[in-house]
Amino acid sequence: MDPFGSFHQLSICYENERDLEVAKFMYTSMGYGNWVKDTATMSCVLADGTETAYGALMYFNYEFMGGLELEIMCNYGFRLTGRGPSVPGGHYLSHMSVHVDDVDEQVQRIGKAMNMNPAIRFTTGDHTNPAIAGKKHFKEAVFATYPMYGFDIKLIERVMENG
Repeated sequence: MDPFGSFHQLSICYENERDLEVAKFMYTSMGYGNWVKDTATMSCVLADGTETAYGALMYFNYEFMGGLELEIMCNYGFRLTGRGPSVPGGHYLSHMSVHVDDVDEQVQRIGKAMNMNPAIRFTTGDHTNPAIAGKKHFKEAVFATYPMYGFDIKLIERVMENG
């Protein structure tokens, strides 16, 4: 059994908005032209209990490599320690994501199996994508598996606003 389920999302983080826009242009020129833009804030709790918040600009393409969702993004004000490009202006594979029905339940299950707690847990808000804004938000947990796999593993639970 695959302990994580099927990964649905590949996320690449860019150092700044300019590099993000250049990447979007390059992917578009390769035929991946249908992008959905979103910005959001994340209210976070780090593994040590520290509370923080940050924002992100994100573009999503749902037609990447046979249906894998490609997220390209730029975070404002936060990066997990030890992540990021080895050269200025670079980018890095941030995470692979799995949608789950209950993020808290899966954090317990996967955390026990991997003998680790999430490096960060957060709830999204203030989405600008009309398909999300006011309709749903996301509860997410990121396991710091970057040293083992070269990317972190993120669990995502969709939460409808009225129900």
